[in-house]
Amino acid sequence: MSMRGKRLLLTGGTNFIRDILDFSGENGIVLITTGNIKDTVLKRYADEQYDVDTSDVDAMTELVKKAHIDGIFAGGNETNIAAAIQVTQKLGLPYYCNQQQWDTLMNKATFKSLCRKYDIPVTREYPIHTLEDLREPIPDIRYPVVVKPVDSCGSQGVCYCSSFEELKDAAEKAIAYSSRQRILVEEYAAGDEISATYTICNGNITLSCIKGKYPVGEQEGLKNLPSVYLYPSKHLDRYLSEVNDKMIRMLKSLHLQYGALFVQGIFDDQGIRIFEAGFRPGGTNDFRYTDMMNHVNHLHLLIEQALTGKVKDDPTVRDNPRFRQVCCSYTMCARGGKVTSVNGLDSLKAGRIKTIEQFYHPGDTVPFGQTLAQRMLRFFIEADTLQETARVIDGIQDSVTVCDEEGRSILYSRCDTSRIL
Repeated sequence: MSMRGKRLLLTGGTNFIRDILDFSGENGIVLITTGNIKDTVLKRYADEQYDVDTSDVDAMTELVKKAHIDGIFAGGNETNIAAAIQVTQKLGLPYYCNQQQWDTLMNKATFKSLCRKYDIPVTREYPIHTLEDLREPIPDIRYPVVVKPVDSCGSQGVCYCSSFEELKDAAEKAIAYSSRQRILVEEYAAGDEISATYTICNGNITLSCIKGKYPVGEQEGLKNLPSVYLYPSKHLDRYLSEVNDKMIRMLKSLHLQYGALFVQGIFDDQGIRIFEAGFRPGGTNDFRYTDMMNHVNHLHLLIEQALTGKVKDDPTVRDNPRFRQVCCSYTMCARGGKVTSVNGLDSLKAGRIKTIEQFYHPGDTVPFGQTLAQRMLRFFIEADTLQETARVIDGIQDSVTVCDEEGRSILYSRCDTSRIL
C-alpha cells in the first residue's frame, strides 16, 4: 500500500528528525506534530502543528480524529509511546505493539522475570522495591549496587551506591522517576556492557546488531554515560551461542509482530547477564548502521507499519549482525553549563565520519547531571579496523573544543581510545 498522502502524527523522534524528513519526503508523507511546548524541533519541520499535550490521551484522541491522522510515530519517548498505544487502540489504528506487550517488556522487573523463565541469565536483584523496604539495613546485600526506577529510560534516576546510606538517598531520587513509584536494586557487575538490537517484522524476529559500550570514564563516576559504542561487539559470538536463540524464543512467546527492540547486558568472568530491554528505537540510532550494512532500517519499518498496518518488504531476511566494517558512535559529553563556543567541527574530514549530531549550540545551557542530557556532540564513524577507528576518535578530540563563558572546556575528559583496541 502506498504511503503517499498519508498523514503521520509525530509525538517524538527529535533524535532522528533528519531521517524522518528524508523518508517522508521520498514517500510523500504529510508530517503533523503536536505538544504543549511552542517551539520544538518537530514543529519547525512539520507540515502542520498543534499544541495538544502528547500525554493527554483524550485530547490526543480528539486531535487524531479532527486532523484525519492515519498513524502515530512516537520515536523513542516512552511516555508518548504509552499514550500512542492507548489512542490507537481506542480508534482502531495500527501500532507496532499492544498494552500488554509494552508493559511486559518495559517494566524492568517483569522483563527479568520472563528472562528467567526462558533460562536467560540476568543480573542479581534484591527484594527492595519501595522506600518502605529500606527502613532497616538489608543484611545480605553486597555493595556496590545499582538503583534504578523500574520503568524509566535515558539513565534517569540511575545511581551507583556503596553503602546503605547512599542506597536510601538514591532510592528517593530513583522513585521520583517511576510512574509506578517502584525501584529495582541490582548487583553492580563490572564488565563489558553490550546492547543487542532486534528487528521484528510480520512476526519474524532477527538480531540486527550487537554493540559494545565504553563509558565516558570510570574515574569520573560516569558508568551510565556512553562515550563509544562499537559495532559489532567483541562478544558477538558468545551472545549468539549462549543467548540469542533463547531471546528470540522468549520474544516470540509475546506474539510480537512489528517493532525494534534492544536488550542490554554485561559480560564478565561469570559470563553474560541481561538486565533490561527497550521496546522502541534506541537513542543510538542503530538503524543507520544496519541500513548501511544490510539495508535493514527499523525506523522506516515503524513508520510504514503505523501508516498502512503492514510492511511490504520484510527486512529481516537481510539481517546479519556480522558487519563487514567497524561502525562506531562516539559521543562527547558535557558536565553542564552555558555553551558559548563550539570550535573545530569544520576542520574534520568527512571520509570516515558519516554524520555529526550537535545537541547544544552557542547560547544553549547543558544541564548538570549524569543522564543522556549530557550528550554534546555525536559522531557516526565507519572504518576498516579498530585501529583506524581509534585514530578518527583521537583526531576529533584533538580538533573539537566546547567552552563556557569563562573560556573553560565543559567537556568531560578525553576518551582513552586504547580501551577499544
